[in-house]
Amino acid sequence: MWGELLILPLLITGIHAACSDYYTNLVCAQSNPSLLQTTEQGTYSCAYDSMSSAGSPPIVPICDIACPSTSQLIAFIPDFGSQLYLTSAKFDSVTWKGQQPASPDMDLGSNVQFGCLGTPRCGPYIDDKGVQWPTRCNMATPTATCSEDLAMPLCTCPAGYTGPTCTLLVSFLDKLRAWLGDDVANNKLLEIIKTAQTSPAALVDILPLLFAFLPENVKRSMSWNLDELVDSIDYELKEVDYTFAFTQVYDDQLGNCYTFNYANKTNSFDGLYNTRFAGQSRDFSIMVKLDPGEQVSWIESEAISAYIHAPGVPAVQGALYSLGAAASDVIALQKSITHLISDCITSRSQLKQNYYEDGDYTRDGCYSACLQDKVFEKCGCMNARYKKATTASQCLFKDNDCINNVSATYGEPSNWKDCKCPQECYREVYTLAATRASLPYKIPNCANDTDGCPDLSQRIARLTIYMDTLESQVYVEMEKMTVNMYKPIIM
Repeated sequence: MWGELLILPLLITGIHAACSDYYTNLVCAQSNPSLLQTTEQGTYSCAYDSMSSAGSPPIVPICDIACPSTSQLIAFIPDFGSQLYLTSAKFDSVTWKGQQPASPDMDLGSNVQFGCLGTPRCGPYIDDKGVQWPTRCNMATPTATCSEDLAMPLCTCPAGYTGPTCTLLVSFLDKLRAWLGDDVANNKLLEIIKTAQTSPAALVDILPLLFAFLPENVKRSMSWNLDELVDSIDYELKEVDYTFAFTQVYDDQLGNCYTFNYANKTNSFDGLYNTRFAGQSRDFSIMVKLDPGEQVSWIESEAISAYIHAPGVPAVQGALYSLGAAASDVIALQKSITHLISDCITSRSQLKQNYYEDGDYTRDGCYSACLQDKVFEKCGCMNARYKKATTASQCLFKDNDCINNVSATYGEPSNWKDCKCPQECYREVYTLAATRASLPYKIPNCANDTDGCPDLSQRIARLTIYMDTLESQVYVEMEKMTVNMYKPIIM
């Protein structure tokens, strides 16, 4: 009888624990646990065996913890004596997970102390790198002032600074406006800059987009010239004048590119250099320069992109290889040829629609032209990330929503009925096998060096390319039957 009385309350109420049961308040300078913002929801946990009394299993919470936007969440793990700065934390009914900008969740364990650093508005602020500032307003300038008045903006910026926390230079913002268009009305530009400041890894996706929308003259001036990129080249064991051997081409996303053995009508349809021998002793070798000071800050190691492609084919449609600093890379190439005889075209002059890419006809270039025509129809401009008609204006950053809407609405051009892009009748494709070794150590000459005299080998890289064989794999489309197979029968 007593057993029934004990079971009845469990069936009605269950057992419930609060989020506060799974952490303790952090006691340290500037910590204010009362600012912690917690949300929780209960989940049933089946943690009893078959011998346990019948009844409802205990309810274990799933909790989320954060601080106000003007404060900083801090976690202290007593077991390790470590202190972490977080954007938020989550308890999944077993362990705490900590979140930081652009980083995977961290397992904090079950023994954690939480608190919020600073007063609700103007207390000391610790950024995601662990640097402490007098307030959020002083991360870029000490003369910005912070207001405790909730009816007022958090920060009052001095001359030359702007933004919610005075971290943007007005001159920098004006330059971006001039380049990308005055898009501040919907705050998109400010949102991107704020994202970049709080999560530098996000620039990996954002910056190529912003770069594409810059005017062409700006992109050309930001790119390296040939002397800044190439140290020397050898072809078939002989040094070659690289200013003669390379042709500068311009790509709308990559900026200035330099092509060895460029093929065009004014140069040569097959390029200036023909492969006469196979093997590494008859190779193309280049020493390139890498300036670490001009590499973007979120790249962990310096590198240069090399595209290996057939003559006349746009570089970005070739095989991409990343050449790292202080490395000597050797690439062996094999060529395969596809030759079709039906439902294909041999030149772009046979195409019955627009085509904007340079060089020979490719199916990918045809699809990009279809997309550009659709963007022009809906947005009144052409996407800056692809080749465009010479008479069309380049889309600005403010037009990006319209461009994205075209892609979302119409999908891939290969599925459009009005985009007819036949295959190429002739196509060359290169497959590669690569090996990498370290460059021999070089002692730098520091007589006139002003930047700390870094290891010279970190500023150069070597790339060697050769044909593994002069034989090519050829795929030829053949007629299954011809007209001559049907001979008249004479009765």
